[in-house]
Amino acid sequence: MKDIKMHPDFIEYKNNEAEIKELLDTQYDMAIFNHDYAAAYENLGKMMEYKLIDTDDARIEKNNKTYIKGGIDKGHRFRKDYRKSTSFIPSWLYGELPYRHIVRTSTIEHWGKRVEGNYEGDTVFPSRPIEFEFSLCESTATVSNAFDGMAFIIKMQTGKKLDRTELEELCKAGVYRVYKIDVYGNCINSYRNAGYAIIRMGKTYECNLFVNYGSLIGNWVGIKQTTELFVNTIKAMLGAEDTKVKVILPMDKAIDEQRGKLNVSNNTAVANKKLDSEQDDKNKK
Repeated sequence: MKDIKMHPDFIEYKNNEAEIKELLDTQYDMAIFNHDYAAAYENLGKMMEYKLIDTDDARIEKNNKTYIKGGIDKGHRFRKDYRKSTSFIPSWLYGELPYRHIVRTSTIEHWGKRVEGNYEGDTVFPSRPIEFEFSLCESTATVSNAFDGMAFIIKMQTGKKLDRTELEELCKAGVYRVYKIDVYGNCINSYRNAGYAIIRMGKTYECNLFVNYGSLIGNWVGIKQTTELFVNTIKAMLGAEDTKVKVILPMDKAIDEQRGKLNVSNNTAVANKKLDSEQDDKNKK
């Protein structure tokens, strides 16, 4: 594990955490002083959500004895709550991020093989709607899985190895955020993952976008158009049009591969039309 404590983004984030922690501690103490136990409990929830309180802090009561005075049910738990788990990544100090977001586009009409029982033949697959889901990685395990996925994409598309250690640790610490992009709904499993996005805060929001072009080709969606859709979706999710999104992997080679696949499909269509025409001529005779 690489030490990230001297990374400037980590230092800045921890300084911001310290300021927020001081504010929440003061608000909690004032609420208790004023016997406003409901407010104190909500404040405690914020401390856990942002991981600004130790897991063994005495204020975290599993049966809520103190907070029952404020009308809090003893079984209540926050969405991010130490009493459920401590493996979650804290909420981001730089802004609230959507946990999931779904966007829609359309596939490209193409010819292909349809297999039904013992029958196999060429057929046209019409354009149809297809949806992609952006899901926020909210635990250290899902972040690790995301980096495994990024490493696989980079290896397959460039033959290079992802230098992941520092970047992964910054994501696990909550300094950066990771989204996984998957096909939403029915899909061949090997084509399900369409990429990943890493979000950081610079002078404005910044994003490194890793697109799995193999998935886009396999799902018959346009590479350039779908990548542009992903870029615009990230900007919309962050609510900032000036978000800087960098597409990490070049798409030219993948576009050529997709064009070749479409050419084969179109040639198949032409050949089938010619065969159908010849068969019609024979039938007329």
